[in-house]
Amino acid sequence: VRPGTILPVGSTETRPDYEYQKDLTLRIYELPDGCSSSVTVYDEYGEKPVTAEASRRGNTVTVTLSQPLPGLKAAYAGRDAKDVKVVY
Repeated sequence: VRPGTILPVGSTETRPDYEYQKDLTLRIYELPDGCSSSVTVYDEYGEKPVTAEASRRGNTVTVTLSQPLPGLKAAYAGRDAKDVKVVY
């Protein structure tokens, strides 16, 4: 995975059609200090987009969402940032 990628991972692996935004995990990979990246996730009908932007300052990665998502988790995959915060 390229540095700076935000990879949305769904909660269901047994079928292709499910509520993509429910219980979503955002995996953020090697975001350099002072940089940001974004991703847009659509619902199962290709509508109702939610945009997530991750920005890193020092050891903290802040994920800002355009609207709340039920059960959202965010995880940082990197060596040097330790704290991930999600805000709406």
